[in-house]
Amino acid sequence: MKQPSKPTRAQKVIISAHKLRPENWMVVYESKDTLEVISKKTSMRKVLQKLSLIHISEPTRLLSI
Repeated sequence: MKQPSKPTRAQKVIISAHKLRPENWMVVYESKDTLEVISKKTSMRKVLQKLSLIHISEPTRLLSI
């Protein structure tokens, strides 16, 4: 198994989009659609789905026409 590494800036954006604090997580594996991270403190693993930048950058809001 590969040794966990610090997340890059793009990976930090993905982790933050899932309402997690990037400074508490290390990256274990990255694929085209997912990012597997492990907690520094509890060693808990999570598999995060990568979202498009549209989903990350724009807040959800109701549109009134």
